[in-house]
Amino acid sequence: MRNTSLIILVAAIILGLVAVVGVRGVMMSRGSGEAKVAMTTVVVARKALEFGNELSAESLQEREWPTDAVPEGSFAKIDEVVGAERRVALRSIAVGEPVLKEKVSGFGGRAALSQVIAEGYRAVAVRISDVSGAGGFILPGDRVDILLTLSITNDRLDTVTNILLQNIRVLAIDQEADESTGGAIVAKAATIEVLPEDAQRIALATNIGTLSLSLRNTTGEEATDTKPNKSIRLKDLGPVMTEEQKTVVRAKANPYATMNVVRGVEPTRSNVPREGSGRQSTLGSSATALRQGTADSTAAMSNTLKVTAPAGE
Repeated sequence: MRNTSLIILVAAIILGLVAVVGVRGVMMSRGSGEAKVAMTTVVVARKALEFGNELSAESLQEREWPTDAVPEGSFAKIDEVVGAERRVALRSIAVGEPVLKEKVSGFGGRAALSQVIAEGYRAVAVRISDVSGAGGFILPGDRVDILLTLSITNDRLDTVTNILLQNIRVLAIDQEADESTGGAIVAKAATIEVLPEDAQRIALATNIGTLSLSLRNTTGEEATDTKPNKSIRLKDLGPVMTEEQKTVVRAKANPYATMNVVRGVEPTRSNVPREGSGRQSTLGSSATALRQGTADSTAAMSNTLKVTAPAGE
């Protein structure tokens, strides 16, 4: 009995040692695998940077980063970012976020909107209001669609709305270009980033119709709609109107106007034909005919007197 217990105890100890050695080997293999990952350094923000903040060695730090995951346009050393001339942030940079070339100005640069415009694009201002600007919730950095509403015949029943441009980046709202701006801004103008040809479209559309901005979702990569743009007309708002409903009944204009006339000290009110009315034309024709008739009678009487007058008079 004692021999059996001793054998079981020795077997348990051996199995325990085997388990410990196995676990240690697995952990060491994992540690050696992690050590094989190539690392480098990337410059990140030590503190939050806003639009226009100057970059300094105190606001930046170098952090280890996997070599195969280095962001494009990043810096490896602080000396590459901070130099003899000042450099400022052109977009908001969060704590721990890599500092990218597209988010900072060049050496000696300034925080100007021209530094933010992408290559090949133009900045165009669009007049907005609290309604056409999505209630003031459109902020710098958002994406919008631009809607054009116009009527070619100047008849409200022929008004149509089209999507002029899609997925357009907003550069600034009024004079605010900081993308970290929070809260609603009831502005009068929005500056957007468009291609040169689209800038021409907006300039034309501003003069012939009304522009509105439609805020897009920015939580994910929402692709631009590929389906054809549908024009929204009056009939798309509800049941089709009948011809009787489309007819606008206007009250017949009164051909007479009221004039105050003072004779002596007694003021009176008289009705006179309006200019351009049929009554005025009729009265004018009658007056002309009367003057012509009077002139003819006077001429005939003068001729008669000349004929019957004695000779020598």
